[in-house]
Amino acid sequence: MDCGGPCYGKAAQVQQINAQIEELQEIKRGYEARALRHEDQAIYLQFNDKALLEQRRHIQIAQDYRAKAARVQIEIDQLKEQRDKLQK
Repeated sequence: MDCGGPCYGKAAQVQQINAQIEELQEIKRGYEARALRHEDQAIYLQFNDKALLEQRRHIQIAQDYRAKAARVQIEIDQLKEQRDKLQK
């Protein structure tokens, strides 16, 4: 099969996109882990009447990390679309 230069270029681009996707997935997992940690802390604090403000702070931080993870997922989805277009 004679492919020439463009096929190699596409393969390299796909490989680069795959590497970016993996990196972003690691970042997303980190955000999700931090969100879980803060959610767990908020659940623990719900039984402490004196820690209401701290509980709310942990809930807000968890929501912020969930939002960051969602934004990273959008980037991942865009890269996957780009990769799929290259593979056609």
